[in-house]
Amino acid sequence: MPGPGLTQPASSLARNSITKLTDSPSNMPLTRAQALGNAPVPPENPSSSPSIQTPSAVVPDPGGEPGETGGDLAAAIALLAKTLAAPRAEAAPTAHPTKLREPDTFDGSDANKLHTFIFQCSLHFQDRANIFSNNLAKVTYALSFLTGSALGWFEPALFEGLTPPWISDWDLFRHKLETNFGPFNLVGEAEADIEILTMPEASRASTYFVEFNRLASHLQWDDHVLMHQAYKGLAQRIKNEMVHHDKPLTLLGL
Repeated sequence: MPGPGLTQPASSLARNSITKLTDSPSNMPLTRAQALGNAPVPPENPSSSPSIQTPSAVVPDPGGEPGETGGDLAAAIALLAKTLAAPRAEAAPTAHPTKLREPDTFDGSDANKLHTFIFQCSLHFQDRANIFSNNLAKVTYALSFLTGSALGWFEPALFEGLTPPWISDWDLFRHKLETNFGPFNLVGEAEADIEILTMPEASRASTYFVEFNRLASHLQWDDHVLMHQAYKGLAQRIKNEMVHHDKPLTLLGL
């Protein structure tokens, strides 16, 4: 051992330094577990960058479990094919408005046809209330079915460019028709016609009562008088058949 003041040999100093470096914990070799805890592990594929992520090949259904996407698509295709193959249900028939026959033309030569003409016009007014919502439309419609002297009575006022009050008043227009082309004495004529009304033997009873009720509507006769008059005009074969039944007490019972 060297004495005081003498330095150690170089070889001794080198040996002591190596010994200190070897015995120091910080200079001991690290195990793999220690290395993993202290430093990031490089990726297995050195060519792949840690910042680049490879997208997944299968996109899962957001609303279902993984793996259900293919099954749902197949089910949807099957349902579509079944729907296309199924017979189509027939559409419900569309409702159509009532088709009325146009009114018969009225020329004013037969007063008995005026009531029918007005009645036919009224049916159209009721069936197409949206079209005939005002009196002008009603009067214009009725005018289009007038011919002969009936039309000639209304034409002058229209050709002269006047605006007669009846053009926009259906009730007044009807009154003009009945006054000029209807029966002069409606009640008197109805009484005369109903008293001579008879049912032909080969005719139907329904036809007879249609005309009888039309005439009776203009009269103020009570039910008993009307029943007697209706029985009087019946065909004899009907009267013979009625013998085997109870005697009717009202016109409706007849």
